[in-house]
Amino acid sequence: MAAWALPRRLDDLLQRIPWYAKRRPRHTRAQVLGAIPFRNPLIEWESDSGDEEEPEDGVYSVILRVPRRQDRIGKVLNRLVEGPDHKRVELDELGSEVWLLCDGERNVDGLIRELSRRHKLTRHEVESSLTAFLRTLTKRGFIGLRLGEPVTPGGVTARQRRQKRRQLYQEQGADENE
Repeated sequence: MAAWALPRRLDDLLQRIPWYAKRRPRHTRAQVLGAIPFRNPLIEWESDSGDEEEPEDGVYSVILRVPRRQDRIGKVLNRLVEGPDHKRVELDELGSEVWLLCDGERNVDGLIRELSRRHKLTRHEVESSLTAFLRTLTKRGFIGLRLGEPVTPGGVTARQRRQKRRQLYQEQGADENE
């Protein structure tokens, strides 16, 4: 018995309606692991540990100063309600550690490996919590993600796999010629 399905053209049309459309991942897992998180330059931040990677006592504390909205709606709200120019957000120990690691050089896979090494957790535990936290930071506009080269969970990029394959083929070709 065949399952009932909509005609292809009608299904394509319905997928354009936001409340009807099926949620599909925008990026593959490999692309997300290869993405490089970077801090929003408009957000001022300070740390108890200074700019050090690891403070002496091992406890991180980062305070973010997020500027208020400056668009039309934000200006109207600022006129109606007096308030500070910045919103203060204090990150907990792990959030502060992730914030300090988001330096614009490491990719998400590198963050996962570093945090699992530091806290002696499995890769899966770190990956699930870190991706949720990075998603929250991205939605709030605290960080951005720059797509880098896709990475497999082992930390090998597609370019490295291709180079390794070429080397193997060249070595095999050299062995056959001898």
